[in-house]
Parts: sequence; structure tokens; C-alpha cells
Amino acid sequence: MRRREFLKVAMAGGVGAGLAGPTSLRRAWAQGPIKIGMPAALSGAYAQYGIQAKRAADLFARDVKAKGVLGRPVEFIFEDTAGDPATAVRKAQKLVEKDGVKFLTGVALSSEALAVSAKCPEWKVIFMSTINGAGALTAKSFHRYFFRVNTSGPMGARAVSLYLAESPMKRFF
Repeated sequence: MRRREFLKVAMAGGVGAGLAGPTSLRRAWAQGPIKIGMPAALSGAYAQYGIQAKRAADLFARDVKAKGVLGRPVEFIFEDTAGDPATAVRKAQKLVEKDGVKFLTGVALSSEALAVSAKCPEWKVIFMSTINGAGALTAKSFHRYFFRVNTSGPMGARAVSLYLAESPMKRFF
């Protein structure tokens, strides 16, 4: 599976899981387009991550444009965080309070994800992680409004360490 296909499947699965969530959220989404907020680093040192997330969202939106999700159109609303956690929280809050999104995704940096995720229970907004690897998101800082479709850093480290422990090789460099 190519990266583009994976991102489309992950986005579709995330949106589907979000829509299957609590009945209060289903009622909130009962009319009009499904609004998905994407506070992402679209400028600055980490812009390539935000731009990739935006491209994936654009592909998803194009693919579901004819049918929508649950018969409703999907609308992505982007905000540039420039890779700054405080800006990410401000932009996510704007997406929730002003734009009316009930679902956030697209936050690539772990520092931004930890900051935004911490506010989601207060906002009662679902947050889907697609790339950031902070283990705390699904451990110490986990809450019911967060889920991830990617592995965390600790998951990858454990898998590699188990492989290396059983490897007949003693030197790797």
C-alpha cells in the first residue's frame, strides 16, 4: 500500500470512527456538512508535515465529494500553527468555538498534539492522531476524546529492541 492510499484509508477510518461516536456528537452533526478542523504546521520549519496532511485531506474530500459521509458533505477547515504548541491550541480553539468543528486531526508534531489533546475533553471534541509519536498521548495523557491510527515512539522502540535482542548480529554499525 502506498503512502497516499494509507493516508486516505486512515482518514476515512478516523472520520468513520468519529461519526460512530457518542450520540451527542451524532446529534451535533445531524445537519449541514461534517466539519473537520486541521490545525497544522503549514509554514515554518515543519511545514512539510502540515502540507502532507493537507494534501491527504484534500484527496479524501475529493474522493467523498459525490457521496459524502453518511450522506453529508465533508468540509476541512485548515489553520496554520507554524509548529508552535501555543499557536496550535489557539487555532484549534478557534476551529471549535468559531468554526464549529467536532473533530480535529492533522496535528503532526508531538508537542502540538499533547497541547491540543489536553484541551479536547474541555471542548468535547474528538482528536485523531495520524503521525505524531508521543507515547504519552495514549498513556499518561490519554482521554476518551483521543485516538490514534499510527504507532507511538515507544511501540516502535519496543518492536526494534525485541528484534535486535533476537538477532544473531552483535554489531550494527
